[in-house]
Amino acid sequence: MNAICSTVLAEPGGSLAVAAVLNIDTQTKSRAAMQNVIVFALLADLFDSLSRILGLDLRVDELQFSHMAVRSVVVFFVAIVLVRIGASRLLGKNASLDIIVSITLGSVLSRAINGQAAFFPTLGASLVLVLLHRLLAWVGVYSHGVSLFSKGRDRILVRDGVIDRRALREALMTEDDLLENLRLNGGVRVANEAKEARLERNGTVSVIRNTD
Repeated sequence: MNAICSTVLAEPGGSLAVAAVLNIDTQTKSRAAMQNVIVFALLADLFDSLSRILGLDLRVDELQFSHMAVRSVVVFFVAIVLVRIGASRLLGKNASLDIIVSITLGSVLSRAINGQAAFFPTLGASLVLVLLHRLLAWVGVYSHGVSLFSKGRDRILVRDGVIDRRALREALMTEDDLLENLRLNGGVRVANEAKEARLERNGTVSVIRNTD
């Protein structure tokens, strides 16, 4: 702007031209400032409307059905987005990590609906949980140690029809528990009918029947 003014002053009638340039610049700045004020005012009105609809300024005992209904709708769609952001294994509950995050996420989101915690910070905390789950799942792909830490390890309970008593004790399972799982998951009545029974990392017992 200073360079433009200097150039204009060097010409005949330069003072008037400079005044015109400065006036245009002032008008431009004023217009931009006015636009910013309008944007901020619109955002403030939008936040006030959301606050009224969601009951953000109300105590828990002051929340009405309408507030919780709108909160439920918002949380429902936020949950869909969070599941899409997170690893698809989250819904499969393939390991203790998945189960922990699923339960915790449901508990945290419910607080946003019933007003037990601040609405938007609760949604932010839910996003942090999902991102942490995704990070651990990704690191576990490349690090066996991290995978064992976050998801645990499997245990062979029956090998070639013989029960591994030590593995059974480590899994805190009784023989009756084992036989129940053999019947339910493998269709076998006794351990010697199973070639292998393995306690998987998600807590289920997989069974390979003995075909001999």
